[in-house]
Amino acid sequence: MKLFATMTVSEFKKLVLDTFNTHIEIYTSKKNIAGENRKLKALCSKEGINWPITLDSVSLSDFVSRLKHEIDLSVEIINEEKKLVPDTKFTIKISGRIAKYYFGKLKQEIANEIELALPLCSSSSDDANPLVFRDEITGIQEFLQFFLCNTLENAFEDRANFRQRVSMNEFENMCPILYAIFSAIENQNWNNFQLYDSLFTPTPFLEQRLRPGFISFFEPDSTISIKDSENNEILTEMKLDVFSEKKEITAQDASSRSEKNAINLYKNFAKKHNKKFGIDFDENKEIGLNKSNSIFITYPIQSVNEEFKDNRELCVTIEHDDIADYLFTIEDTTFSFEKLIFLTYSNAQDLRETSFGTVFNYLFYSNNLILPAEIWYRDKGISLKYEDEYQDISFLLDA
Repeated sequence: MKLFATMTVSEFKKLVLDTFNTHIEIYTSKKNIAGENRKLKALCSKEGINWPITLDSVSLSDFVSRLKHEIDLSVEIINEEKKLVPDTKFTIKISGRIAKYYFGKLKQEIANEIELALPLCSSSSDDANPLVFRDEITGIQEFLQFFLCNTLENAFEDRANFRQRVSMNEFENMCPILYAIFSAIENQNWNNFQLYDSLFTPTPFLEQRLRPGFISFFEPDSTISIKDSENNEILTEMKLDVFSEKKEITAQDASSRSEKNAINLYKNFAKKHNKKFGIDFDENKEIGLNKSNSIFITYPIQSVNEEFKDNRELCVTIEHDDIADYLFTIEDTTFSFEKLIFLTYSNAQDLRETSFGTVFNYLFYSNNLILPAEIWYRDKGISLKYEDEYQDISFLLDA
């Protein structure tokens, strides 16, 4: 079996399933479940791996053992006999233009080297390619934007532009970490997510199943549809703004059976997710109830520990304006709209600086967080902000 550095977790899982007919789970070095779009190279702790690598094994257990020994990749075989599989799988599909944010902190050693690199950067020439980064490099934010371009759409032109605008001999001598990263970008054709792993420490979430650093914002112009495992429609595709049309209710004014059920679900939801999302039950709190009796809660979610939240130095925010599908898979005997909860950060709209708001950030079913699979098609732009108090994770959390 041949493994590539740029192979995603999702692709690797499928390859193992096709080869050994068994499901696996992949873990990060911190023992968290790896996100489906993470690259294998970023998850291997061992240095000096010559990609691609070939591992041939007669059994899955031997294959897993070799993965740990040869590239230090942590893999667990899922015991299918112990795994409870309900009768039917249902997929909620959110499609369209979806903003995905990365929140993290610039590593201190990287910040130190950037300060040394700034005097080594020159202005862009008048005849420079208009598609490359041409701004003046006056501070850390501009340098990070300049550096990030080496992994984006016009990467090869931007790398040439970087070599032209930076005194490379001095850069190599004075900034060895950054120089090594730039060399890896050139030699291994890194993407932007690989660059994030080298430059930043991602925001850790209290709910450790969430992908560190990343929060997606599902907005009214996206579409939603629901199908079962046999492709039968449960919900015909419609705009999220139509699906999320709702009335506001509180515990005190709930009168119908559906309203009382929604309040009870909200109460149990707050109790279960208080520690990881900082949600409390408040009988005066208004929650939304749509025509299908699905619940919408907007709350000052506290999903990050206080120490990380309160220290705003070195904060980095990167917005990805993606065209994508998000697939939320739910297992149940029958699908119930009344079991759906859509949770939104109170400050989502202010962070996004939009007039139309955010429909949700997280989706729950039967009080369980549902993690989506992402199918990415393209982006319409990526922007980076450094130490911007109106764009960092603390601003999002502070209602």
